[in-house]
This record gives sequence, C-alpha cells and structure tokens, in this order.
Amino acid sequence: MLLLVSQISASFRTSGELIPKNTRWVLTIDISLSSSSSSVGYIRLTFPTGYTFSDVMLDGGLNGASYNISGTNLEISGFTLSGGNEGRISIRDLYTENIEKLDSINLILANSTDTLRRWVKIMVIREDTTVPLLFFHKLLAERPFLLGKNVSVRGVVSSVIGPKTYIQDTIRDTLSGIVIYGSLGVYPGEFVKVSGIFQPYRGLEEIVSPTLKYREYVGEPSPFPVDRLTHARELRSGVLIRIDSVRIDTPYVPQGVNVRIRDKYGNTGNIFIDRYTYIDAFYPPDTIFDMIGVVDEDSTSAGNIYRIIPRSTREIIFYSSVYVDRLIPMFGKKGQRQNWKAVLSSINTTRKLRVCSNGLNTSEISSLKLGNLSPDSIFTLSDTVCAQFWDKLKF
Repeated sequence: MLLLVSQISASFRTSGELIPKNTRWVLTIDISLSSSSSSVGYIRLTFPTGYTFSDVMLDGGLNGASYNISGTNLEISGFTLSGGNEGRISIRDLYTENIEKLDSINLILANSTDTLRRWVKIMVIREDTTVPLLFFHKLLAERPFLLGKNVSVRGVVSSVIGPKTYIQDTIRDTLSGIVIYGSLGVYPGEFVKVSGIFQPYRGLEEIVSPTLKYREYVGEPSPFPVDRLTHARELRSGVLIRIDSVRIDTPYVPQGVNVRIRDKYGNTGNIFIDRYTYIDAFYPPDTIFDMIGVVDEDSTSAGNIYRIIPRSTREIIFYSSVYVDRLIPMFGKKGQRQNWKAVLSSINTTRKLRVCSNGLNTSEISSLKLGNLSPDSIFTLSDTVCAQFWDKLKF
C-alpha cells in the first residue's frame, strides 16, 4: 500500500468558538502555514446541519480572495497562501438553533496536488453565553475542549465552604455542578452568573480567577436524593445531595480525613468533615445514619476519591431512640401462630424509626406494622434486615 503524506502543514487557532444559540455571532479561524509547507490555493469549510451564516471577512494572506456560500459550505479561492504565511477567516452572522453541544467543522486546505483535512471544534452554549455545568466533567468530549478556556457559568449556590463556592445547574433533566474557587461573597440559595478559567485541581472541577457578574436570591436548593453512593460521583460534583442509610465502621470521625462509608447495596464512598464547616470531629452514636452534603472530589496517589461534605451537624441524621415499654402477649405457645405487639415509648417526638433484626427474613420484617403503618422501605445490611418508617410518626 502506498501512503501519501500531504506536503501542506498548518496550525489553527480559533476565537468565538463558544457560540450562543439563537444569537448572531462571529467565529474567527486563523490559519498559519509552517515555513516548510506547500502553498495553499483553496479552502473549504463544511459546518454541521443547523448552522447558517451570511457574511465572511478574509484577512492576512487571504485578503482579496473570493468566497462562495452554499448551504453549510464555505469555499474560498483566488489566492495563494505560501509557506510561513498566515490567513484569517471571520465568519459573521453565524447562527444556530441547535441544542447545547460540541460540534465540529470540516476544514480542507488544498493545492493542485495536496489536500490537508482537519476538524475544527466549536461548542453551542446557552443564549446568555453560559456553559452547562454538565460539560465540564470527565468522560465527556466537551471537557477537554473547555480546559483552560475563559468561560461563563451559572447556577444556584448549594454550599460555600472556605474558598470554595459550589453551584449546581440542570440541563435536559441532568443535574450537575462545579466549584468556583476564590472569594465571591455569595451565599447558599443565590442564583449567580460567574466568569473565570476552567482549571481542575486535584481531581475537582474548578473555575478559578472568578468574576461575579450577577446574583439574585432564589432560595436554597433541596438536597437531590440519591439511593446509592455510585450516584454521588463525577456528574454530581458540586451538587447538594441526600443519601439515606449509609453505614460507617469506624468509632471516630476526625476532621480533614476521608472516612469510608457504605450504602445499603455495598457501594463505598467517603464522608469528609471540612474544617470550614460547623462540624467538629465526633464519635458516631450509631453505625447507620442518613446524610446531606455536597459532592466533592480529591485525587490521591491511589486515584480519585469522591466524598460527601456535610455543612452542619443537622446534615448527619441519626435515628431517634425508642425503647420497648412492654410486649404483648408475654408468652407464646409452641406450634401456634400469634400476632405479637411491642409497645414503644420515647421521651422525644420522633419522625423516623428503623427496626432491624438478624432473626427475621425480608418477608417477615416487611409485614411489620407500626400502628396501622407499613414500612416505607426495607433493606438488608449483611445478615441484618431493616424496616424504616418516617415522616408520619409521633410518639
């Protein structure tokens, strides 16, 4: 097989590549030929479906060239751009109604014998020029495109912990977040618009050198419920979440240390007590609790660690204590089925109760009644089966 290598060698630089939808925009592409490159006398750009434009300006080595627009194609001819020279293409009145996403323009440079093909990436963003927070996270094509760029973002402040302001934002039913690193002077519940450089640090996606452009109080977001720790990872970074029935195996939770927790399905994660919060190191009164907190990330030599940072002691929720006042009947007869009742007492009003047993199976514990209430949920931890009742109780 004969492999032909193009004699055209060029580098490309773009500006205006973050294109707000439903907005007339200017995209500029600078083409620089290397000193050893063959000359170029023809350029073609092909945009994806859904783009229109009506005006083109040509500068540098392309000044005086002619162009033709046909649908989403732009053809430029009538010039000679020789090695070591540069040319600029400014596409004006560029317009699209496409949804927010990453797109590519097919760019061809050619002469009578050689052709060089490249893809020039562009991104459709919101009309207010903000980038959806979902686009900043790993495993997405959008993330590497955004690295190091000056961007604008918007969202509701979920937490402010030391120099970190966590904001969250929804696009197409997907909730995601990001950290604004640097003093903004904003508070949880404020809707903000911020510009800055996208520059991750220790695994955490951050906007640094921020400038606050807009703020308005709209109310603190309700914690987003997740049923397992695997749903409190990359795409939820910066989001205030709630997860119930996590288990901790250590008798002491210090500040500033990632402490391992497990959910009811056996997935693992971490709780992290930040020194900027209103929580001291503590001894857990129980091994199982519910938790509210912001999803954070920290890289180590072992890889990325996802963790949940509660903001106050109110967000580490242990179950209310009750005790058995009496058991009815006191005795049972062997070989006969009976309904047993436990009379429960509590010195405080409680809205939540968990009943666990390592002597009953799932079917048996699901048939438990609290008065006339059936359990709200059933789950298993190792050999222990638990029934949960909540939000309806008053002892």
